[in-house]
Amino acid sequence: MKMNKLRSLWQYISSWQLLVSFYRAFESAIFRFPMVLLNNVVGVYAAIRLTAPLPPPDEWHLTKLVLCCLVGFPLFLSLALLKERRQYNTKQRLLADGAGILVLSVLYLTFSPGHMNIQDAWLFALSLGAAVLLLSFVNFISRYTDTAFWQFNRRLIERALWSGIYAGILLAGTFLAFFSLKELFNLYVSERTYAIAAILIYGLIANTYFMAGVPENIEDLEQDIHYPQQFLQLVAFVLFPLLLLYTLILYAYLVKILVVWSLPKGWLSYLVLSYAALGITALLMTYPIQQRLTNRWMYFLIRFFFPLLLPLLALNAVGIAVRIDEYGWTEARYFIVILNAWLWLMSLYFVFSKKKLLSFLPFTLFVLFLFALVSPWNLFSVSLKSQQNELIRLLKQHNVLGADGLIRFNIDFQWQPETQERVISIIRFYEKRQKLDYLMPLLPRAMDTLFTADKSESYRANVLLNALQIKQDIPIHLSQARRVEVYCPSEAVIPVQGYDFLLLVVCSDCPSAPAQTVALPGRPLFYLNFPQAPHNRLILQSSDATREAIIIDLTPLLASVESRAKGQDATWTTSLELAPTEFSLIQEGAHYQAKLLLQSLYVEYYPDSPPRIIEMHGRLLLRFID
Repeated sequence: MKMNKLRSLWQYISSWQLLVSFYRAFESAIFRFPMVLLNNVVGVYAAIRLTAPLPPPDEWHLTKLVLCCLVGFPLFLSLALLKERRQYNTKQRLLADGAGILVLSVLYLTFSPGHMNIQDAWLFALSLGAAVLLLSFVNFISRYTDTAFWQFNRRLIERALWSGIYAGILLAGTFLAFFSLKELFNLYVSERTYAIAAILIYGLIANTYFMAGVPENIEDLEQDIHYPQQFLQLVAFVLFPLLLLYTLILYAYLVKILVVWSLPKGWLSYLVLSYAALGITALLMTYPIQQRLTNRWMYFLIRFFFPLLLPLLALNAVGIAVRIDEYGWTEARYFIVILNAWLWLMSLYFVFSKKKLLSFLPFTLFVLFLFALVSPWNLFSVSLKSQQNELIRLLKQHNVLGADGLIRFNIDFQWQPETQERVISIIRFYEKRQKLDYLMPLLPRAMDTLFTADKSESYRANVLLNALQIKQDIPIHLSQARRVEVYCPSEAVIPVQGYDFLLLVVCSDCPSAPAQTVALPGRPLFYLNFPQAPHNRLILQSSDATREAIIIDLTPLLASVESRAKGQDATWTTSLELAPTEFSLIQEGAHYQAKLLLQSLYVEYYPDSPPRIIEMHGRLLLRFID
């Protein structure tokens, strides 16, 4: 019997039926979700561009485009389902697509202009979460039952998992084919080719395959009673034991808190939220068969999960309130608060409501995510204002603020160690978010140049801490570094005539990079030493002490770059584009000829010390004269 099944499967795979089924699936996805496909194509194009060396401004613009397309995938998919359900006409469809483009455009412009920071990460995570939540319930607003809702999302999750598995197998096979070409035919396959293959497979093939499996007829899902036994096994053997263990630990800790009468620890919030996520996952996965569960403990724990959660949410609320009172609001604490509020709402809803709709879970969380993003009390404005108030409170405690509300820098500060740490933490908070200008209302006019001149956020933060007479781990002269990123357009073909060897020269942290071992056929072992201040020389030293070392001095190039960078303005890092002829160095010795072809350099220049090469990417051409 098994052999017959395998034979039938092989006959199906080897026939044209498989190709036809794939073609029909992709054809259905393309004509059903054209805007989703267009969004994916744009995202794939931007991701492929990112695999090549680019100047930092272009790299960040393309990164923002990729992030917007990641949000756009579930967003445009939700809009397409909404258009199907409402049966929009052509004008209404265009308006819906225009609304999606407008949302992504606003998201793109909301990202920071310079480079990615913590606020950008929160913005992307909440936007993506809101779009995914919208996809889960958009078909079920005031329509259909929980059965259709559950089956629809079950099919989406299963399709996503299979899409990822198929794409992973296809990617592994593609990588093996590239490796075979290299090993069998000596054909060079660049690392960028591997990256492009991964982007195409996951960005187009896997996503299109996923779209082909999105249920079209929601009415049929009302009658679908299929329940995967793998769900029950996952809950019974993984989720339920963990849920039971967390329940015992958290309730034991609750009893300890009540007996000792002490405040809960700060990290308790993450444990309570993890417990809640685990319980809701188990509840949703067993929803169709909850009344048929044979394990009494499992039935009791899942059936009464929300009543058991309420005391833990109260404990969590106390813990996070204490942290906010001591240290103010941050994005993470804001997120914990809204999740805790949402869990309170869900617990009360499922405990006391007679009509319990599963779609109410993602709908309410979607509303809270939108509130956190676009309301006047969004997580960014609340955290920035809270930390400013916290700083003002600390400054007032030490009589640092004058009657005009400005910091008095002409006094002798007497900081307590705890207060000093808090001030440093707050200023670093603003530095990481590129929002130090938020503190301008507290600074005298003499320091306005700190925020109008060509200075980095790190420089501004260190100067501000220095003015507050707070000892720093970094010497103040290091904070005054001017950062310059130099690059040249990548060349598809590198002329190597006249040379015998081509070496890759790559270091991401040159000041601390160890010597790199280089093995050249027919030659003794070499050691490549990356440039370090103050000499900034690239040295290729032979293990044979009698042989001449190859030394390439980068000092003249660094001086030329510094002079050109002084004529440019930048708010974070100066970027320079050089022609390949300007970005190459030739060195000749008695027994060698060397040519260094640089692709990019990241250099820090200081007012009173030699420049430091932080990152370096290039190629070294060699010819030995014996």
